Amino acid sequence: MHGIYINGLANISIQNTFPEPVLESKVAFESNHVRSIEPDFTKYINPVAIRRMSKIVRRAIATAKKSLEEAQIDMPEAIISGTGLGCIEDTEKFLVSMIRDNEQFLQPTHFIQSTHNTISSQIAILLKCHGYNSTYAHLGLSFDSALYDAFLQFKLNQIKTALVGAYDEMTPAYYELLKKAGNWNGCFAGEGSISIAISTEKKESTYCSIKDMALFSQVADGLKLENRIADFLKRNGFSATSIDAVVLSNSGNAENDAVINDLRHGIFANSLQITYKNISGEFYSSSAFGFWLAAIGLKQQSIPDHLLLNGKVQKPLRNILVHNHSMNKGHSLILLSSC
Repeated sequence: MHGIYINGLANISIQNTFPEPVLESKVAFESNHVRSIEPDFTKYINPVAIRRMSKIVRRAIATAKKSLEEAQIDMPEAIISGTGLGCIEDTEKFLVSMIRDNEQFLQPTHFIQSTHNTISSQIAILLKCHGYNSTYAHLGLSFDSALYDAFLQFKLNQIKTALVGAYDEMTPAYYELLKKAGNWNGCFAGEGSISIAISTEKKESTYCSIKDMALFSQVADGLKLENRIADFLKRNGFSATSIDAVVLSNSGNAENDAVINDLRHGIFANSLQITYKNISGEFYSSSAFGFWLAAIGLKQQSIPDHLLLNGKVQKPLRNILVHNHSMNKGHSLILLSSC
């Protein structure tokens, strides 16, 4: 099997992360609902075409083109996306028009563009890519599932290049619905569009390599989760103390963080711990932000102090583990290594 290299990254988020990441200065918020910082899309998309695109599609295409350009990939062999909500804004517009117009005189555009796989499809249409195209909508493991699909295809030598993305938006209406359900207790809502260009060829732009990855379902207790993590690290020649850092998905929500806190004070008690949802906000595919942060950290050999939960970065950074979970029903582990 060839190496799997991250050669291009692009991230439109609620921070100053596009077109270049500025992580040293943290953007502060007064609201618990924060929208992404919109770039000048005309640099990446024809201005005429922009008018027909929803915000999430604009963001996805801009980050996709930026990451592919950085990786010097003209045409990826696969486009794989993870999204928890898909094009929720277009879905809302279609439903509102149904109610407002009494189910008459409906415009099909919002319905056509409301499906989850619209994002991957629009990227493929723009690139004229006829290769493998798939979308995963697996709640908090949406991005992880998309990346795992690509990882397995690379491992089986089915593809040599891929564009993997995580795309989610949070509309005011959906935010209020989740607020009533108690989803924002202790955390705040964000959104993001993160594209990752991957290939089997190491280049000047390479950030790091994906050494290994695993997805597994619910575990009965913290001890068994720690065993799964320890086994994963062991098969790659590491222990929790021999990796340089671990990226954790704590958000401020007590229910979500209970799992993370067990790991922080258990298997990773003596490991450098990195957080990210304090700057990315919470959204279904936010684990991609943690992945992006780890890749940036390995290339730049630094992590901003406001993202460290304990200790200081000890250079060199060679191996970082990214852990994510979705309501403790599913977990993902991604091991990234410097090149």
